[in-house]
Amino acid sequence: MIVSAPVAALAYALRESDVLHEPRQLVVVLSGAFWQAMRGADQTEPRSHVDVHACGSTEHPAERLLTYLRERLQRPAVAYLQPPVRIAGGFDTRIYAFQLAHVPPDFSGRLIVRIFRETDGGQRATVEGALQNALADAGYLVPRVVDVCTDATVLGGAFILMHCVEGHTLLAAMMRPSMLWRAPRLLASAHARLHALDPLPILRAVERAGVPSALASTDGMLVRLQARTQGRGLEELLPGFVWLEAHRPPAFGRASILHGDFHPGNVLVANGSVTGVIDWSNARLGEPAADVATARVLLTMGPLPAPALVRRPMEAIRRWLVWRYSRAYRRLHPLSEARIRYYEALRCYAAMLHVAQRRLAVRAGTTLARETYAWSAPAQVAKMTRHFEHVTGVTLFLPAP
Repeated sequence: MIVSAPVAALAYALRESDVLHEPRQLVVVLSGAFWQAMRGADQTEPRSHVDVHACGSTEHPAERLLTYLRERLQRPAVAYLQPPVRIAGGFDTRIYAFQLAHVPPDFSGRLIVRIFRETDGGQRATVEGALQNALADAGYLVPRVVDVCTDATVLGGAFILMHCVEGHTLLAAMMRPSMLWRAPRLLASAHARLHALDPLPILRAVERAGVPSALASTDGMLVRLQARTQGRGLEELLPGFVWLEAHRPPAFGRASILHGDFHPGNVLVANGSVTGVIDWSNARLGEPAADVATARVLLTMGPLPAPALVRRPMEAIRRWLVWRYSRAYRRLHPLSEARIRYYEALRCYAAMLHVAQRRLAVRAGTTLARETYAWSAPAQVAKMTRHFEHVTGVTLFLPAP
């Protein structure tokens, strides 16, 4: 049975009183609204590690990648069975799927190349490659990396080559009513399983890759935020930082590996089961409550353009998903709601501080490293500042755009 608050919100949005007595029927109605919103969203096709979608690109890597692989594997006969096809997604990366012929077993089957756009891509590629393989060795469902190249001149950025995981994103699968109903449990189960892993072997593997202490810790986030909050023009954000520092939760036990960007778009599923978790760029160490809080923020406040007709039903669906995800996670790994709420406030503050810095940079005529930022839109700023105030009682005042 669904709790009263989400039901009330959904009933108001959908104006369907009959479905409230039958949760499964409710999900059918919700799935229709969800599908309409996704259909109208201004975004590319959902990511998939199997059924990919071609996207135009002036930076197509086919020839240069083939040349690199022939030299790397010392096999001049290496050829494409399927040439690289662009996969939608990847905010700061370019992603392609392809298949090779005349290669060693490790390079057989469908492969993914993930090309980093940023100047620190070499370190990111090295860390992600070591991290994903360490997680795979620990039995977690991640694509195994077969090669890492830190030379940005080869494909225009450092890159990793990894096995292609079967399935579609959970976000795409949620178009079906049965999967919309199951999605919160699948998400919670995969998330709790990650947090239960022993982090020491994984950290040692990353260090052996030559990047010691590469995984940032949640504990160090306040230190980094404090340094960033000292800039001119950010004085109105200081009360928020003071609250975060004063209400920091007491030390937790053993740290866990945190994904840092855990949401249905980064979880792959096939035949009703999770087949892999992708995009480990934001992985770090910390307590599970911080990762759960980030997931809840992404699920409820993340950008998801939708037609006005289904915007309110979509918001209700997102709250319902978070409620079921949180309940399913706690059954596997009990967590303090107070600690989760603190980390939600911390995540909101970090995003709004970044938005404020971007606005000041634009005002000063400084060229931004990235043209877009997911949380810069007025709707996201309003949601995050409102949630921060709800949790802390402190209002965040950002510089005008």
